[in-house]
Amino acid sequence: MNQIHLFGYSNPTANELKKLLKASSKKINIYGRNSNSGNIFNLNNLESFAFINLREESTIISLLPIWHFAYFLEYLYNNKKYDLQNIKKIIVISSSSVITKKFAFNQSDKLLVQNLISAEKLINKISQNLKIKLTIIRPTLIYGKSDSYIDRNVSVLTLYLRFFPIIFIPKNCGLRQPIHCAQLAKLIKKLVSEDQTFIDSDNSSTIINVGGDEELYYSEMLDRIYINLVEKGFLKKILYFYLPYRIFAILCSPFLIINPKFFEALLRINADLSGFERVSELLNTIPKKFPYKNKND
Repeated sequence: MNQIHLFGYSNPTANELKKLLKASSKKINIYGRNSNSGNIFNLNNLESFAFINLREESTIISLLPIWHFAYFLEYLYNNKKYDLQNIKKIIVISSSSVITKKFAFNQSDKLLVQNLISAEKLINKISQNLKIKLTIIRPTLIYGKSDSYIDRNVSVLTLYLRFFPIIFIPKNCGLRQPIHCAQLAKLIKKLVSEDQTFIDSDNSSTIINVGGDEELYYSEMLDRIYINLVEKGFLKKILYFYLPYRIFAILCSPFLIINPKFFEALLRINADLSGFERVSELLNTIPKKFPYKNKND
């Protein structure tokens, strides 16, 4: 049986993935600093790390920040005590920020893109050297909750809209393509299986840029959040003040000094961060409307 080694379990996607894998009777080992399974993984003390039975054919799944996983994989590769020949597949989560923030001007986002690209290249190089099938998934805006785990994207907007549903927004706001954590977990599970019909089997590495099933204007996404997720808002609907983009940019300009990253995030409201593969097409399922709700939402 193909063993699964999961790194980065304390997030909504990983929690949904654990449920799917356990329900399918997959043999799964979970690693973390506070792992309930007792499989300790600490980047600051890799000398104490040990795989649980790497003698069987194995798949590694990483939902860690990709630069952390790249550092860890390089450590394994350079450490002679690890025999990695039974690792047949690596599935790692990166970010669509590689594309959407490629031309960012604030230092924080520029460093993020640099770290993402460098990590992807390093993981790809090591995987090729070891002849491991590599899949890098670059999801768009991930949202949704799973038990006690909750996203830091839509949940933040939901909290804001609950207390202040008044929005100043550029007239021509851009498109978004949010993906639910449960949908992303289903995609990873499909990649774990042998049936990978949407992957080119002739290549040892694959990059999947994936988003949700709908492309929504930013204001439309906010409306859906307010209607479906905000409880007891003091307005029946969001009150918008639509501004010409130049006026909007001028009003936001003080943040250029206070918080350049936030300033650029405000300007990106006008940009289209969409056009990625739809998750339903990869899963061959019926498209889901935003916000998709599973039983934990």
